[in-house]
Amino acid sequence: MTETGVGANVLGLATGLAFGALLQRGGLSDSATIKNQFSGTDWRVAGTVGTAVAMGGVAFEQLRRRGVVAPDVKPVKLGGILSGAALFGTGMALGGYCPGTAVAGVGAGHRDAGWALLGMSAGALGLVRAYPALKKGLDAGDFGRVRLGAA
Repeated sequence: MTETGVGANVLGLATGLAFGALLQRGGLSDSATIKNQFSGTDWRVAGTVGTAVAMGGVAFEQLRRRGVVAPDVKPVKLGGILSGAALFGTGMALGGYCPGTAVAGVGAGHRDAGWALLGMSAGALGLVRAYPALKKGLDAGDFGRVRLGAA
């Protein structure tokens, strides 16, 4: 059941605006909040992410039981996971933003968020261009499609 057209765009825009507003309301559109998470002085990020993961898991399970969605298990490739986690975490700790909080930060008027988005875009473009040369390393440690529990 895939919605297309204007309805999907309106739903996507409304969801994005609500998400951004909630990030702003929770203080997650401010780089200091993100940086303080890494220093262990502010746990709002962990609480927000934990709540989102729990709610998303419950919602996904309900949709799965109704036959609306199905799990699409991706292969576990340690090369890509470890290098991606290291780059993402380093960028987040240094810049104080992840993609969602950076967009919310731009919307809130934080100039540093714009620079963070520019850096993320440059990094994404760099990965796209370098991917053929990096593919072998990113695919290293392939454990196949690993699932926990019986779903």
